[in-house]
Amino acid sequence: MTKTKLPALLCVAAMLVAACNSTPTDTAEGDRSRLGGKKNGATKGGKPSKKVLKEAAKVGQKAAQKGSGSRPGSATAPKTVGKAPGGTTASSQIRPEFARRSSSVTDPRDDAKKEGVTPDYAEITGASIQGLGEDVRLTMTLAGQVPDRTPNDKTHMIIAFGITGTEENEGYSFGAQARPEGWQAYAGGRDDSGAFPGTFKIEGSQIVMTIPWDYIRGPRAFEWYAASNWFSQLANTTHYRVDLAPSKGLAKFPN
Repeated sequence: MTKTKLPALLCVAAMLVAACNSTPTDTAEGDRSRLGGKKNGATKGGKPSKKVLKEAAKVGQKAAQKGSGSRPGSATAPKTVGKAPGGTTASSQIRPEFARRSSSVTDPRDDAKKEGVTPDYAEITGASIQGLGEDVRLTMTLAGQVPDRTPNDKTHMIIAFGITGTEENEGYSFGAQARPEGWQAYAGGRDDSGAFPGTFKIEGSQIVMTIPWDYIRGPRAFEWYAASNWFSQLANTTHYRVDLAPSKGLAKFPN
């Protein structure tokens, strides 16, 4: 996987538009956990900009159109957007002692790239990955209480974690998109289904995802980052906030 955070960020922006054209799987009223399906991956890119977001949105629109004849929530990105890893992790890369290790980063309060009127809850203040034994927990902490849903169909929020794979140009992504109907979680990198393999919850200002270690080929050393992308069309004007943690480079697991 390339040592830059834009590749998966580009997919986050693309997923925003693709997901807008599908219907999330809802759950019982009051239950803030959501399970769903989306595919994400890695692409090549450079410095984040409005042009990058615009081009990524076009990719997402094509993906949505391609998947429009499938079941709700099943639109997938074109093959050029990402490459799913194959094969298995070499035994020398598996580190059983890492099953309960952790990694965390703090992020400056106002370092996001933004334009227009944007909410505090789109700003990342910290992120962590904690091994739980058989599972691993991904936690994103934001600067405000995260809502159950967006206020209208012109407002969207996508959060994601990117984790490096075991071979060059391979990686995993876990995230979710908020819409007026609620949140829908997705996963990318392991296969083409995009089905989320664990649990997704919102707890105040934190978004928490738990997945099996096995999904990313077992406990091992890797690099990672977290991203938050909020986007809205208000009065024919685009408002957005994009934040990454860490702000530069990638975090290491464990640290």
